[in-house]
Amino acid sequence: MLRGFCVHHAVSDTLKDQLQAMGLKAAVIDGRTTSARKRAETEAAFQAGDLDVLIGGIYSRR
Repeated sequence: MLRGFCVHHAVSDTLKDQLQAMGLKAAVIDGRTTSARKRAETEAAFQAGDLDVLIGGIYSRR
């Protein structure tokens, strides 16, 4: 499992797309992820090993 952080949404999206094209399961949590439920589900999936990479925005916590 790998965790990374990006500043710009475009970089997060591009990185996620490239990782998925390589066959890795990747997801992004950033300022656009406004649903607490969606954040919790994504974090739980990463912790359970269902995601290979979790990409977070620097300002992803509200």
